[in-house]
This record gives sequence, structure tokens and C-alpha cells, in this order.
Amino acid sequence: MSIRTKLLANAFVSIVCVLIVGGAGFFFTASVAKVSMSLFENRALPIININGLEKNSWEFMIRMIIHCAVSEPETMEKLEQETEKLSAEMVSQIAGSTAEFQNFQKEWEHFGQIAKEVLRLSREYSKEDALSLAVGEGKTAYDKALSVLRTEVRNHTRQMEILRDKANISRKNAGVWIVVFTLLAGLSIFVGGFRIANSVSVSVTRVLGGLSEAIESVISASNQISSSSQQLAEDTSEQAASVEETSSSLEETASVFRKNADRASDADKLMKQTNSVAGQANDSISQLTVSMERIAEAGKNTSGIVKVIDSIAFQTNLLALNAAIEAARSGEAGVGFAVVADEVRNLAMRVAQAAGNTNDLIDETISRVKDGFEMVTNANEAFSYVLESTAGAGCLVSEITETSGEQARETERVSKVVSEMNRAVQENAANTEELASISEELYAQSGQLEVLAEELLMLIGGTKQQQTDFKSQVSTRYERGI
Repeated sequence: MSIRTKLLANAFVSIVCVLIVGGAGFFFTASVAKVSMSLFENRALPIININGLEKNSWEFMIRMIIHCAVSEPETMEKLEQETEKLSAEMVSQIAGSTAEFQNFQKEWEHFGQIAKEVLRLSREYSKEDALSLAVGEGKTAYDKALSVLRTEVRNHTRQMEILRDKANISRKNAGVWIVVFTLLAGLSIFVGGFRIANSVSVSVTRVLGGLSEAIESVISASNQISSSSQQLAEDTSEQAASVEETSSSLEETASVFRKNADRASDADKLMKQTNSVAGQANDSISQLTVSMERIAEAGKNTSGIVKVIDSIAFQTNLLALNAAIEAARSGEAGVGFAVVADEVRNLAMRVAQAAGNTNDLIDETISRVKDGFEMVTNANEAFSYVLESTAGAGCLVSEITETSGEQARETERVSKVVSEMNRAVQENAANTEELASISEELYAQSGQLEVLAEELLMLIGGTKQQQTDFKSQVSTRYERGI
């Protein structure tokens, strides 16, 4: 059985003992509480109700006597209301009680009949008759009813004394049994704890023996690791220095190749931009040539339209002249028409003049467009030659750029490999140093482990001879390690 299982078993047994003691205490406490509650509910509470009934009956009797002594109607009415209220309260108290109050209820009902007669005589101002009835027959019935209540009080008092004696006996028995269960539980816990402590002490002593041998092996291995790691760290440091120099040279070479590649790339970009601009210019000139051809054709079409407009203006002039002649023949009736015809003729003449001017301008524009078309054609041929030249130069620059980039990439690849070698060597050196540090720390931790083992031996109660032997073993192993 493991130490953990033994400790858990001891804890379980302790909990069970505590639960038994607690359960016994709860049982006996509940028994005493049950007797106490029975004493209160069955005996004390009825006595409290009897006291309330007796108090209300006294107040009822006093108000009835006062009613016989006063003559004011308002006072008598108020006293009657109070007696009715007290009577209702007593009826409710009796209704909520046990059958033991039935005798009192009968006697009180008899007294109630007499009280009603007394109040009636008093209300009719037969005060002497009412008072005589109240202190005579009424007092006898009242005392008989109270005697029933006092008998009940004496009965309940005797029962309370009996229950009190039972409660005292239950309390004493509960105390005795709780003490017995507590002693038994304490004895069980002590015996179980002693057996588990003895078993744990034997197990831990056996483990400490194996731990001492393991510590010796750790000390020896840590010394060997420390010496080997120190030598490896020195060799790795020399390799790291050589690799770092090689890496620095390769980085400088790669930097030169990168600059050449960047410059060739810039030249290639410029040539491509030049070629693109020349191509765009050639396309623009071609489009300009087409546009100028269209302009020339549009000018010719416009010249024909202008001639048509000139012909229409001439015909309009002739029609206006004929209209003027006809208006003159018509006399006064055609005067207004003659004015309109004259204005139309003037308008036709202005249109003919404007059409002539427009035709001259169109002819001049067509002539200039022809000259520009010849110039654009010559420029298009020149740009085509430039485009072919820049294309050839761009191919050469692209090849130079590609070659320079390949050289730069290869150099960078070699530089990265060397850098990886340098980083690996640096990490190897750091790991060897860390390994040496860990071996030294392991050596120190083994010493602390020896101390903890010694403290554990003292904690479980080892003998002085065992502690002395363990200390001597620790000293011997450390001397070997040093």
C-alpha cells in the first residue's frame, strides 16, 4: 500500500469517527430538543392561552359591573361593544384550543347568558336588579368557569414537571454517550495514525537509501559533463570566429552584386519606360494622322454643304425679288408683303456672303491639314525607327539585368548558408556553455538534495546513528566530486 493510500485511509477513518461523534451528538441533541418542543407546544402554550382567557374574562366581568354602575347611554353602549369584542376574542381562543377547554366553554356560555340578562336590565335602568344578578348568580357562574381554567393549569403544570424530568435525563444520557463516542473515536484515530506513521517511516528510510546512491551517480555524471562541455565550448568558439569572418566577406561580395543588379534593374526599367513612351508617341501620331485625314474629309463635306447653302440663298433671293414685283402689282394691299420680301432678300444676300467666307476658310483649313499630314507622316517614320532602336537596347539591358540578378541571388544564397552555419555554431557554443552551467547547477542541486534527504530522515524520526552515517556518506561523496 502506498503512502498516499495510507494517509487517505487514515483521513477517511478520522472523518468517519468525527461523523459518528457528530451524528450521536445530533441524535441526542435532537431528542432533547424534541422533548423541549413537546413541553412548550403541549403544556406551556396551553397555559399561555389559559392566561389570555382568564385576563379577557376579568376584563369582561369588570366592564359588566361598570355597566351596572353608569347611566349615560353613550358609556353603556361603548361598554357593551367592548364586552362583545372580548367575548368574540375568547370564542376564537377556545376554538383554536384542544378538547380540554370544552368544559370551560360550557360554563362560559352559561355565564354569557347571565351576562346578557344583566346588561339588558342595566340598559333598562334596573341597575339594582342587574347588579344583584351580576354579584349573585353571575359571580357563581364566573367562579365556576375560572375553576375549570385553574384545574387545567394545575394539570398542565404537573405534565410540564414530568417532561422536564425526562429532558434532564435525556440531556445527561446525551452527554455520557457523546463522551464515550469521542473517546472511542480519539483512540481509533491515534492507533491508526501511529501505525501509518511507523509504516511511512520504514518506507521513506528505504527510499532515502536508494536516493543516496542516485545522488552519487548524479555528482559523478555532472563532473564529467562539465569538463567535456568546457572543452567543447572552447573548440566551438574558434569555429564560430572562422565562420563569422567568412560570412562577413561573403556579405560584402553579395552587397556589391546587389548594387550592380539594382543599377542594371534601374537601367532596364528606364529602357522599358522609354520604349513605352516611344510606342505611345507612335500610336498618338498614327491616331493624329487618322484624325487629320478625317478633318480633311470633313472639310470637303463642309465645303459641299456651304455650296448648297449658297445655291439656296441665290434661289431665295430670286424668290424674294419675284415676291416684291408681285407686291408692287398688288398696290396698297401688298405693301406689307413687299416689306417682308425685301427683308427676306437682304437675309438671303447675307447668307450668301457668309457662305462665301466660310468656303474660303474651309479651303484654307484643308490646305493646312494637307501640310500637317505630310509632317506627321515624316514624324511617324522617325518614331518607328526610334522604337526599333530602343527595343534592341532594351533586350540587351534585360539580359544584363537578368545575369546580374542571378549572380546576386547565388551570392546571397551562399551568404545565407554561411550565416546559417554561423548561427548554428553560435547556438552550439551557447548550448555548450549552458550545458556546463547546468552541470554545475546540477552538482549544486545534488548537494541541496542531500540536505533535504537528511532533513527528511530527521523528520520521520530516524535514530541518531542513522543520521550520523548519512552525514558521513554525504561528506565522502562531495569530496569525490570536488
